Amino acid sequence: WDGLLIAQRLRTLPSNYTLPLLIPEIEFNLRGAIYDPYVRRVMWEGIMGRWKGEVQQWLSCPSPEPAFAAAGNAGMLQTVMGMFRRSRNVAGETDDDLICPYAWAKPINAMNCDFIFPKALDEHPYRARYHEADHFGHDMCSKTEHEDEAHVDGAPYLELDTPEYAGRIRDEFVIEKLIAQGGIRLAGVLNFLFADEG
Repeated sequence: WDGLLIAQRLRTLPSNYTLPLLIPEIEFNLRGAIYDPYVRRVMWEGIMGRWKGEVQQWLSCPSPEPAFAAAGNAGMLQTVMGMFRRSRNVAGETDDDLICPYAWAKPINAMNCDFIFPKALDEHPYRARYHEADHFGHDMCSKTEHEDEAHVDGAPYLELDTPEYAGRIRDEFVIEKLIAQGGIRLAGVLNFLFADEG
């Protein structure tokens, strides 16, 4: 995830993406950069291909649940007590009907737990502290408490350049989809912020 996977994609793109697409709206926005073929591929195979039916949902947010629904003095008490609760309504604190980072991150966290953090990382000799609770007190992947194990110096790194791991990321267009989702969401937010200026 450190850019090497993207660099590998740039080096191994099919040559047909070095030629302009017959879609002026895409070509107009390209700058003649090394990543232009990659953008063409993400647009053609991703946005206009495998994700065509889900792109509209990338900008949608679920109806926000109010963090504290009670009114008056009882509402104030709930607000104060909520600050001391271990379990917080993070979505209620961060998400609204336009921008919902918590809702958008939930499927990414599920994907991280499903296969981005390989199960082998929980096994000897790789297991260290991969399942610590995050700063909100949520256990990010595991549903059980794990004891810390000291990392064995000189232990081999887990090989990730395999068909089961890197191959799956490549074949399922994982990186490309995350880049496309981020770009579309950023564009949606910027369009909203600057709509009156245009």
